[in-house]
Amino acid sequence: MNFSFLNWIEILLLPPGLLIPFLVLSAIWYKRRKALAMLSLSTGLMLIIFFSMPAVARSLIKDLQTHAPINIESLEDKQNVVMVVLGGGRYANAPEFDNQDQISPATLERIRYAAHLNRQLKLPMLLSGGRRNADSTPEAVMMNKVFVDEYAILPVYLEVNAANTHQQAIEVKNLLKDETVEYLILVTHAWHMRRVESEFNYQGFQVIPAPMGYLATGTQQLKYVPSAAAMAISARALHEKYALLWTSLTHAQDQTHLTKAALPE
Repeated sequence: MNFSFLNWIEILLLPPGLLIPFLVLSAIWYKRRKALAMLSLSTGLMLIIFFSMPAVARSLIKDLQTHAPINIESLEDKQNVVMVVLGGGRYANAPEFDNQDQISPATLERIRYAAHLNRQLKLPMLLSGGRRNADSTPEAVMMNKVFVDEYAILPVYLEVNAANTHQQAIEVKNLLKDETVEYLILVTHAWHMRRVESEFNYQGFQVIPAPMGYLATGTQQLKYVPSAAAMAISARALHEKYALLWTSLTHAQDQTHLTKAALPE
């Protein structure tokens, strides 16, 4: 997968990459403006320490994990429901599998929970996940193999074109356009659900969130002692917050264009 300009910008906005701009500024200012150089370096280091604190990571991720686990009993009166399982990435060129791509641990977690729900609900299932490149196997195909081989579940629909959450919502809509579907049960990680719900609602679906894989739910003992695990959670939370902002701006821009197009000339 090729890196885009936005990917590089994101690297510089998330820990630990956000330290890079401060290091560059420190190097530029070091000879002539040592005070500014030291301020820049100190600011960068303080931000890294800040986002590495478990208390900060928990606060950031908690704001995203706003959906409660799905209530199975609330689905009894729902008709024409499809369960959608979103791919969560791949383990590329896995050495232990003869350098063949495999689904990522995150995707496996979603599959396991979807299989758990399927045993109770017996609903048609749609798997969504595209290719890493033109020659790679679509993620949805790899997910389907796990469902069939390991859970004896045969999904009904495979969406194999989407490369990100935004595209997944669009491609799922295209795939189901000729079907009678009233509700989608969306299976993804709890920290991802707000953005997923926004994208699928925008495409006109009635969404029933089925979040799983909640982060930072345990008891904190060393709340303010920096750790790599906490920094990783902070980075995940910031990524989602930036993506939510981008999604909101994109949807607002689309609505503006639609409004202008509807106005008489």
